[in-house]
Amino acid sequence: MTSDLTYNYYNVNENRAYENVDKLTQLDYSGRKDYWRYNANAYNIWNNILTSNVGYTYTDKSYINKDTNTDKELFRSLEKRHDIYASLMINPHQKVSLAIGGNVLFVHRDNGINSDNRYSWMPSAKLHWQALNKLSVTGNYFCNIEYPNLDQLSTVTYNKNKILMYRGNPDLKERVMHYMEWRINVPKIIEFTYMLKHSANDITPWYFMENDYVVETLVGSKYLHQYIGLSGDYNICQKFQVNFTANYQWYGRQGSDNIWHRGRTWYLDAMATYQMTSHLYFMAAYFLRHDKHPLLQGEEYGQEETLMLGLMSPLCKGKLSLSVNFAIPTSLVSKRTYKDITIPDFKFTSWEDQRVNNALMQISLRYNFGKGSASRSNNQNRSESEK
Repeated sequence: MTSDLTYNYYNVNENRAYENVDKLTQLDYSGRKDYWRYNANAYNIWNNILTSNVGYTYTDKSYINKDTNTDKELFRSLEKRHDIYASLMINPHQKVSLAIGGNVLFVHRDNGINSDNRYSWMPSAKLHWQALNKLSVTGNYFCNIEYPNLDQLSTVTYNKNKILMYRGNPDLKERVMHYMEWRINVPKIIEFTYMLKHSANDITPWYFMENDYVVETLVGSKYLHQYIGLSGDYNICQKFQVNFTANYQWYGRQGSDNIWHRGRTWYLDAMATYQMTSHLYFMAAYFLRHDKHPLLQGEEYGQEETLMLGLMSPLCKGKLSLSVNFAIPTSLVSKRTYKDITIPDFKFTSWEDQRVNNALMQISLRYNFGKGSASRSNNQNRSESEK
């Protein structure tokens, strides 16, 4: 059995002002956010065939902000979630395993004027079959429910520039995303992955005109995403390792006009590690990505390219690893991105140049407190965003 309790407190103070020849707009507000989360989980092995897992998670989030000058309340939101989950893991045969389960989620939301209660059921299933000694097939289905965060619901309106304003949407509904994934793995040769995910209510930006301003807000839309990928991990010799991932993705998004807006992504991610001495490794990594995301009123285009060279040294019998990496400027792609929006009586396009004109050095130190040794090739920095 395990249990944990988390509390986060946020103090919010923001001042947003925009001034031009004709108008001065200013918004100065302060507030606080509180986030509580409690989880209890029980895991039991009944026999060699059957294992069970049950748990409960309670989440309590509140957010209130006021005008700093007048102390007038601008927005308030309270959200409580009760999530009960259970699963069974069945191993009827040495080469077959099956896991089935689901979550029942209850959400209560109150913004000081209106309140509502929502129930959701999220099933899940996973099948693993070792078809041959060197061939395995894994199928996985699950769904994820994401409720709008408190800032997306806030009705506080502010200027982003002289023509664009932003305002949250208190009527946003939750996003229920369904995932289906199939994976065929031939160890040391290739792994093939196909994934399909869709939602009847994805959260996406929406623009409209109001009092000579363009207002950006958020609305729901139908969403479809497919992914086909190949990956491999190879030991060329005892001292040389190479791994790569390459994939192609399709997107579709549909709004109230019943028109599907299409997009795509492709990328390549490759890394090589060479053992120069018993305590020194050379690493080289290359990443290339090309995006064209569909929007309900336009499209968003982006591309990314990174070349990284570095050295890594394991210390303290593998418990400690020190790496120094250098990002080398590259220009195989232009790295120019844009966002194009077209609405009745208005159109705008924003451009941005993502070229890196200077080298970047990254120093990483990792220590493994448990058993085993620190990874040679996995030293990425990690961070958590606000829950």
